[in-house]
Formats: sequence, structure tokens, C-alpha cells
Amino acid sequence: AIVIDSLEFSSDRSPAAIWPDRSPDQTRLLSAIPLLKAQASPVVTIQKSESSTQTNVLLVAYPLELGGQRLGAVILEVTAKSSQQPVLMQMLAWGERWLELLLTCSKDDCSKDSQHVVDDVTTHDSAGGTSATLQVVSAVLASTTFQQALMTVVTEIARYWSLERVSIGIVDKGTVAIKALSYSAEFDRRSNLAREIQQAMQEVVHQRQVIVFPGLEDAQPGCNVAHETLMKSSLHQAVFSVPLFDGETLIAVLTCEGATPESAGRYQQIESLMSMLGPLLSYQAQAELSMPALIKRRLYAATRFSISDLNFVSVSLSLVITTLFLSMVIKGDFRVAAPAMLEGRVQRAVVAPYDGYIAQAYARAGEEVSEGDSIAELEDSQLQLERQRWSSQKEEYSKQYRKELAALNHSKARIVKAQIAQADAQVKLIEGKIRRSQLLSPLDGIIVEGDLSRSLGAPVEQGQILFEIAPLNEYRVVLKVDEQDISHIEPGQQGVLTLTAYPSLRIPFQVDRVAVVFQQDEERIWFRTEAIVQQHHTQLRPGMQGVGKVTIGEKNIGWIWFHRLADWFRLKLWAWLP
Repeated sequence: AIVIDSLEFSSDRSPAAIWPDRSPDQTRLLSAIPLLKAQASPVVTIQKSESSTQTNVLLVAYPLELGGQRLGAVILEVTAKSSQQPVLMQMLAWGERWLELLLTCSKDDCSKDSQHVVDDVTTHDSAGGTSATLQVVSAVLASTTFQQALMTVVTEIARYWSLERVSIGIVDKGTVAIKALSYSAEFDRRSNLAREIQQAMQEVVHQRQVIVFPGLEDAQPGCNVAHETLMKSSLHQAVFSVPLFDGETLIAVLTCEGATPESAGRYQQIESLMSMLGPLLSYQAQAELSMPALIKRRLYAATRFSISDLNFVSVSLSLVITTLFLSMVIKGDFRVAAPAMLEGRVQRAVVAPYDGYIAQAYARAGEEVSEGDSIAELEDSQLQLERQRWSSQKEEYSKQYRKELAALNHSKARIVKAQIAQADAQVKLIEGKIRRSQLLSPLDGIIVEGDLSRSLGAPVEQGQILFEIAPLNEYRVVLKVDEQDISHIEPGQQGVLTLTAYPSLRIPFQVDRVAVVFQQDEERIWFRTEAIVQQHHTQLRPGMQGVGKVTIGEKNIGWIWFHRLADWFRLKLWAWLP
């Protein structure tokens, strides 16, 4: 740590104070001065510690002010946990206040009131005041375990404030248990002394306030029977107990024996120390808890309630009971919901009649067509040439046939006549292909699949599906019913379909076929169930998706809400039982 006497620090000047005397890291410490000057507030830089993964290296630059005037700064490097930063800043603030009192008050020019403040602070320091507080906090920060920290607290408080015995107990679920006694590594928790100390601590837990016996003049009245018993049995002049809080949670109780009721200053110093040690000890205790213990503690804190909350709890329970009762009495329509999709009840395919090439495309998917409309055309130039070739061949066979008849060569005439019939069949076959080169719609409907407008000239194979056409007034609903609900579905049940495209439109349907086939997705198994649309709408198109709900019948509201959970529990119980 170093202390500088001005923020206008240059390399040719030396710091006002250095600890240790020869610190090798002055350059790094002094590098925080520009940022401190610009920020005008404490600067903290956190770096990872190379020696431990649980601690960090804190570089703290704290400005020193006197009467609103900035005199300099103290810069120090500390190895500590990040959670200990507030404690460190509090200690620096106390040090700044102490330094301000020393600089503003001297033996010659201090007024009577200022000199009284300095004397009071000096007295407190000699009797275990500010200096003792800093020593105790430093010792607790240096402790590696929670039990060591507790032992350090009671021993250091007993030593600095000259007390006969100091004990500390941890509060768990409203009950306190003694964890440490000053100057005693081990003690018998079943002894009379331990029970009396524990009863005194329990009084603090019940009253949640500081207890001094004999009480001070300005102390709040309370029931301090256990403190009186402890004082009489231990023959001490006074007993003082202070609670330790972490926020609003009481975590521990400190009991001091041996001080006199007139030592009100000591009580205030210890109480101030405990208000700072409460969060620190809580952090150390939580760091040593196992995961189940930490979860248990959080659940207890979350479910705890005071007497003032009883009305709220009783009203809530009444509402829950009333809701459950009504759910078992009131009945409602039980409906099974499932994803749904529209399909055409009849779907015709237009296929390629022969191997060829696409010449023209007159319609595509999404367009309405009538029966007999030409929707595409295949290339027929080769077929025309082939027909012409066979027609010519037929003419030649006809001439040869007449020639053989004229020569009365009947055997050759019969052969040529067969060749004429073969050529004629080839011509008719080719003419049929030419007629089928025009792809016609087989019915009135809409093209649901197929677009050849971007494939002109592309080759096609015989039997290849080029278009699929579905009628506009005949639809069926395909429901994807979950396997948990398929047992409730039966043919003839009524339902309602709502489409994503028309969420305000309700389309009635009737279940026709149940569990036609099953399919498995990544998360579930569903069964294909078909239903018939009972009301035609011009807006409907094949492929539209939505949600269908099948009405099963009336059931209790409670059964509708929890039947799936009951079925799951019944199945797990069956699998678990031998």
C-alpha cells in the first residue's frame, strides 16, 4: 500500500508513505492515479489470483478528502474474495474519518468540542474501539473455514474488550445452537453452563433485539429471565447479547459475559461490529454448505411466514379447497384437441403418357380448372414424323397387295395384307399418343401439386406424376390424435375445426375412420384419424392446417384438468410395482 499527498503526482516525486517499506509494485499502484482523478470516486480493479481460484487481487484507489478538499489518495493491493469488497471499502472510510480527526484536531488549536471528539475516539481505540473492530474484521477475513471464523470472533472480542467469556450460537429454523466459546476449543454442550447460555440466546431469538442484563437506563423492557439466571450462576457483573442479521434474516446470536452495565460504549462498539460481521459470516457459512443443504435452506426461507400472514394463508387455502370442490361437482364438455389438415376426398393424378419433353404449360398449382381443360402439352413432333412414316409404309403395302392380287399370287397377297394391318395399327397407336400429348383435367377442381411452367423442354418419363387435382367441394379432415387420447375417439363423434388461415371460422365435421395408421415424431406418437366436413365453405383449400376438437361428452371439471396426470401416475406406479 502507498499513500500519496496529491493527485497531481509525477515521477520525480516519491509517495508520502509506503508499506512494506520497499514495495516492488509501485508503478502498477501509481497507474491508478489518472483514473482516480477523472472519476473522483474510489476505483477498484479486480484481477484473477494466480495462487487461488477462489480469491482475486483487488487494486483499490481511495481518495482522501478534508472539508471537501482533496488532499491525496491511498492505493493498496489486497488478495481477497470479491464479496469482501464492501467490508474493505467500509474499513477505508473509517480510516479516512480517523485521519480527518487527527488532521483537524491538535493539542494547541482545537476547540473544546473538537478535542472532546478526538479524546473519545482515542479512548475507544485504547479500550477496543475502532482499532479493535478493524483487527477483528481482518482476522475473520483471514479465516479459511466457518468454524475458524466463529472461534476468531469470540476470542478476539473477549481479548480486545476484556470480557470473561464470549459465546456465539447459530440460528437454524428458530432454534439456536452454540458453536464456539472464547478460549475453549471444545466444550460439553450438555453441561448446565451450555444450556443456560443457549437459553439466553434463545431469548434474543424470540425478541430479535439486543438484551443487556442488568438493563441500561434507556433499554427497552423485555423478559430477560434466562439472562438473569446466567448472570447469577456465572457470578459475572453483566450479560450482554446481540443478534446478527443478514438482511432481515437472523443468523446468529453473540453473548458476552463480564462487562458492567456502565460500559455502554463497549456495547455500542460490539453491536456495530456485529452489524458488519453478520453478512460476512453468512457468506462464509453458505460457501461451506452442500448443494442439498443449500436448497433446503432456501426452501425453508421461502416457505416461512409470520403470524400476520395467517389470514392470507387461510384465505388462500379456502380458495383452493373451494376450487377443488367445485371442480369435482361442476361438469363440462370434454373435448380432445389435435392438429388437423384439410385433404380432398378424391384426388386425381395427371401422368405422362409416354417418354417425351414438355412443350407448353397452361396451368399450375393453386389454379382452378374444369373437366377437359388443357393444363399442359408434350412435344409431338417426333410422333408426327413417326405417323407419317407408317402411313407411307401402309400405302406401299397397299400397292403391293393390289399387284399380287392382279398376278393371282394369293400366298404373297396374304402376307402383304398382314403387313398392311401392322402398319395401320402403328398409325393408330401413334395417333393415340398424339391425342394424349394434350394433358387434360379429369375433373372440376384445383391443382394441388404440379408446376411445369418453369420446366419447359424438360424430359419426362412414362407414368411420371405431373399434376394432382382435388375437387373444391369434397374435403376430409385428417386429425393427428395423440396416443394418450386415441382411446376416447370413436366413429360418429362430432367436432369443430378451426383453420390457421381463418381463426374465426368454425367448420363442423364428423369422425369417419379412427386410427387409420400411426406415425412417430421426435417427441410423440400420433394416429391418423379421418373425419368428413359437414359444411362447405368457398374459402377452403386442400392443405390448410389448424386445430380440430372432437366432443367426447360431459365430464367433471377436475377430471378434465387432471386425468392426464392421473394416467401418467397410474402408469408409473404400475411400472414401479413388482
